[in-house]
Amino acid sequence: MFHVSTMLPYTHGDSQQLQRKRHIGNDIVALIFQEENTPFVPDMIASHFLHSFLVVQPVKVAGGAKQYKVSVAARQDVPFFGPTINAPAIYKNDADFRNFLLTKLINAENSCYKAEKFAKLAVQPEN
Repeated sequence: MFHVSTMLPYTHGDSQQLQRKRHIGNDIVALIFQEENTPFVPDMIASHFLHSFLVVQPVKVAGGAKQYKVSVAARQDVPFFGPTINAPAIYKNDADFRNFLLTKLINAENSCYKAEKFAKLAVQPEN
């Protein structure tokens, strides 16, 4: 399931938009789409759950074909997850890119469960 921030309900009079934050802040992986080539700083998003961020940015190329730059940021205790990002990390807007991105997102979440916070939650107390 994807929580699209701009499609979540907007609450008039709530300057902090707590309903939106409640959804996004409880996710484990975030897919960030940035219109411009600006730095993404994961610390700007306060969350105890978000452990991995996949950042997608459009790249201008000659001829007008759509291409995207992909980068990943994750907390230190999140193990590596594939598929490996190309060098350079530029992808054509096609079915291969879609499959790559979905696979990367799924693997990111699975890898996040191995991080310390989630590994502790998975341990069942003995009776």
